[in-house]
Amino acid sequence: GMADSLRAEHLRRVRNAMRPPYVTRLAQRWLATRTEFLGSFVVISTSIFAVATVTNDTSSWNVSTEPSVVALALTFALSTTNAITFLTRMLGEIESDMSSTERVKEYASCIPKEADVVYGTGPDAVVQPASDWPNPATVEFRDVSLRYREDKPLVLKNVSFKVEAGQRVGVVGRTGSGKSTVMLALFRMVEVCGGSIFL
Repeated sequence: GMADSLRAEHLRRVRNAMRPPYVTRLAQRWLATRTEFLGSFVVISTSIFAVATVTNDTSSWNVSTEPSVVALALTFALSTTNAITFLTRMLGEIESDMSSTERVKEYASCIPKEADVVYGTGPDAVVQPASDWPNPATVEFRDVSLRYREDKPLVLKNVSFKVEAGQRVGVVGRTGSGKSTVMLALFRMVEVCGGSIFL
């Protein structure tokens, strides 16, 4: 019945929620296996080289075969795995942190800005605001229409309303009815394709 349906829906949502951490753990295990293999290869190579320098005449190699030097080389070789893991983690964090910088650069230079306002005195020109603007702070939408792209349908269609100074207004509606779009139009984050907004 209903309990079985809710249980199945709950399990489905839990599986969907666990997919990203599961993939992350898989990637971590994949990286750990390969870094351990690389570290082991470095240790084996260092050990073979140390044994070769002790058992053979290495006077012409200009290499020290003192036990302390061999032990130091093996100690550094054993720390190779940790060093590779740390380096990989730091590279990943740097790439992740730089994505925010890339996003800021995109917003600053790649996204088109709002159109420049040119003040004039004609009947259809934009009148330059007074020195004490906004006084009173009235917001008025007159037949405002807006679409997010040229090939998309209108999101706001001939919207008209007026908010007097000091009024508190709430915009309500279902999802996709244009509540957020009204604020985007007010702040000119998206240019209107018809009508006017007066402040």
